[in-house]
Amino acid sequence: MFSNRSLIAAVALLGALAQGTAPAGAAEFLLRLGSTNPPGSAADAEFEAVARAIEQESGGRIEVASKPAGGYGKVPDMFPMVERGDIEMAVTVQGYTPGRFPQSSVMELPLMFQNSVAGTKAMMALYKEGLLDKDYATVKVLGLYVLEPYPIFTTDKKIETVRNFRGMRIRTPSITVGLALSKLGAIPLGIPSQIVGETLANNTLDALSIGWTSLLNNMGIGGKPLFDQISVVVDAKFAAPA
Repeated sequence: MFSNRSLIAAVALLGALAQGTAPAGAAEFLLRLGSTNPPGSAADAEFEAVARAIEQESGGRIEVASKPAGGYGKVPDMFPMVERGDIEMAVTVQGYTPGRFPQSSVMELPLMFQNSVAGTKAMMALYKEGLLDKDYATVKVLGLYVLEPYPIFTTDKKIETVRNFRGMRIRTPSITVGLALSKLGAIPLGIPSQIVGETLANNTLDALSIGWTSLLNNMGIGGKPLFDQISVVVDAKFAAPA
């Protein structure tokens, strides 16, 4: 079972068992677990603990070789890698593969829920009712959940009225959230959280739709947390990725 803290760890844990070839006395199954979580982050630690628990509870029959972001491939490629069989399990964000999860995108609409617990319960209810089946027909779903709805962070521009969004270049976690931001007059840009610091530094971005955890765990310029490049926060609980 996942702990409540796992709700902020990543987005979807997907996979299928694949038997590996191993010498006598070694594990019967090798599961390669890739994720979008930054190395050394709290989210990475959560799923590392899950990996070790699987090994322990299987009595050593299963080995989980987990690697954080970039360990097995590019962050946006995690889900396709599972489908191809390059890895067996992945923790990933549906928004990294635009158009691939049309049913699940309903969870990314703005102002749908106040916290990750309520959003996760809603998403799992939809899945159990069979309303998300087409999105995940190629894999085995172990868990689906959403993150805490994101605030909007800016480098120095204040957002005091809706009019302030006009022309503002905002990093968006998905196409659905981007469409909502564009309705406010903003210019949504799909940029992976791992390179947000660089884009802020070169003035490609004015603001971010991103979570507090990512802001603290992802490194910005100069090896400092991304948080150090932010000066304004609008805690609007705008929308969250699944």
